[in-house]
Amino acid sequence: MCKSIFSYKVEKYFFIFFTLLILSSCGSTQVVVPNNSQAKIFQNGKYIGKGSAEITRRGLPKKSLFTAKFDGREIGSVLAKRSFDLLPCLLSFVSYGTGLFFTWKYPETIIIPVENFPETPAKSPWD
Repeated sequence: MCKSIFSYKVEKYFFIFFTLLILSSCGSTQVVVPNNSQAKIFQNGKYIGKGSAEITRRGLPKKSLFTAKFDGREIGSVLAKRSFDLLPCLLSFVSYGTGLFFTWKYPETIIIPVENFPETPAKSPWD
């Protein structure tokens, strides 16, 4: 059976698309609370780890609020958003524009700024 030139082009584009999609979905972002390894980390209210956590780096363009809590109170937060780079532009040519939506990325590391906060509360000398 003989294949048409069109089917070879389609197979080539699907191969390129899926290869780039697999390569682009690799990786994670490290979320860190530098001054307190016991702080619980939340992404948009959902618990993701304690002291440090990893999240998926690439995905849809969106903003996330990362919050650090210690002893039930918020000690720091940061708003991070996925950014656009060269890879979505390149993927858009072979993926019919879907690379413009699914390959945005967070930075490699997100640091939640907190003031110098002790790991454990200081005990009163009167106790």
